[in-house]
Formats: sequence, C-alpha cells, structure tokens
Amino acid sequence: MRSKIKAMILMFCAVAVGIVAGCGGGGGGGTTPAAGTSAASSGSTAPDATAPPASTPASTPASTPASAPASTVDGAALYAAKCAGCHGALATSSKTGITLARLQAGINGDSGGMGSLSSLTSDELQGIVTALNPTTTTSTPPATPAPPSTSTDGATLYASSCAGCHGALASSAKAGAAAASIQTAINNNIGTMGSLSALTPTQVSAIATALAGATSTAPPATPPACGSCHAIPPATGRHSKHNKASVATCATCHGTGYSSTAYNAATHNNGTKNLVSTIGWNSTSRSCSNSCHGSRTW
Repeated sequence: MRSKIKAMILMFCAVAVGIVAGCGGGGGGGTTPAAGTSAASSGSTAPDATAPPASTPASTPASTPASAPASTVDGAALYAAKCAGCHGALATSSKTGITLARLQAGINGDSGGMGSLSSLTSDELQGIVTALNPTTTTSTPPATPAPPSTSTDGATLYASSCAGCHGALASSAKAGAAAASIQTAINNNIGTMGSLSALTPTQVSAIATALAGATSTAPPATPPACGSCHAIPPATGRHSKHNKASVATCATCHGTGYSSTAYNAATHNNGTKNLVSTIGWNSTSRSCSNSCHGSRTW
C-alpha cells in the first residue's frame, strides 16, 4: 500500500514538473506585460507603415504692400510761375540745390516777399525743391564754387552784383545810393539783396562810391511806374485784404504821397519799409495795433 502511494506521489510530481516546464517554454522566455502598461492600455497607437505621409500645406507668400502713388506735382511749372521772376530760369537759377528747409524758412520769414507763397502745399514745395535739385546720370564731379570776390573796385563789384537788377552803372536807378542804404537793403533782404551778404563793408562802400561818382551822358532813365516792381496792391502781407475791404489806402500805412498811382520819392524804394507811427506797427512781432482793428498778428 505504501509503495502504491509513493508511486502516485512520484507521478503527480512528474506531471507537475512537466506542466511548469511547458508554461515557461511556450512563452519563448518572454515576460507578460503588466496590466496597464500595454500599448493598448497606454492610449498610444503605433503608426501605420502603409498609410501615405500627411501632406504639408503650401505656404502663402506675404503680400507686398502697394507703394504710394507718385506725386503729380509739376515742380518746374510751379517754379516758372512762382520763382523765376526773381531767381531766373530754372536751368540757370541762383537757387539750384536749395533744400526744403531753406525754402520753408524763406516763406515763413517773408524773405524778399516770399511770404506770398505761404498758400503752397507741402507737396508743391517739395516739387519746386525737386526741380531745383535735378538728378544726373553722369559721374561728373560737382563744380567747385567760386570763392567770394575780394575786389574793392566799385565799378567791377556793381557790374557783377548789382547791374543785373539795376542796370548799367552809368544809368543806374540807384545812382547816389549811400553805403548805409545799401547795407540796410542787404540786411533786410530787400528785393533778394540778402544774396550780397558776403560783401564786406569796404566793398559796399566801394559800390556806393561808384554810384556817387557815376556821370551819365545818356538820357535820364525813365522812372519806374507804380506796379513795375510789385503788384498793386503788393502781394505780400495783408495789402490785398485792406484794399478789398476798402478800409485803408496806401497813404494810411505808408504816409503822404502814396496811392495806387503815385509814391513819395523821398521814402519810396529806399531800402526801408516806411510805415507811419499811427498804425502801431511792431516789426518784431509783426503785429499792428490801432483804432481800426485793435491788435492783429500775421
């Protein structure tokens, strides 16, 4: 009986050992993944090798902002209408190379009556400046400006600096002009004479001496008529406004002898802005105070 029991126990052990060996060998020695760590339970999905690659959307080039339309201002035409009368033809203008800042300063300061251009727009002013600064395609270097004259010969200086506006020395409308009067006109840029500011006091005196000693055999020059030098009323300041409103005549501000057809030879065209004291004109603040309209500034 005992021998049978032993035999059965041995058989049972053999079967158990076989079962254990079969389980270990069937898995190929691998380890069963723990629950919750499998690819399926982690939520990730392996890529499908047979699926076509995802297409990349084509990039759209950034749009180029439209450029501002080119200015249609005709600077040459504006120069001919507004500037050539004093500064000559555009091709030979004495203001070639001017900057916008200088042009605006001349208008703001009413230099040589340039305040009459105050109604021009910034585009129109830029057009004039552009016309006075022509671009060239050549590589020719700019000409070296001539040095200021050092001559002290009055006749020579008059011919080069004054005759263009006032005529030949022998028949000059400025015969007898004193050095102080000439210098005042230069300092105040009367008739654009500010361009002569490089002249030294000695040279100005030499011009005055030449004008004082000039003897002419030609018939006297015809005196200028009203309106030959400036419009009637002049385009500067508020002349036109006073004239249209009929609130003042030429004599109201400039004194006896002035009208739309006559002038006072003693004070007219003498290099000074002659104004009567009764109007209360202040040249520094450019304001006028009187019984007509109190205080106005322009």
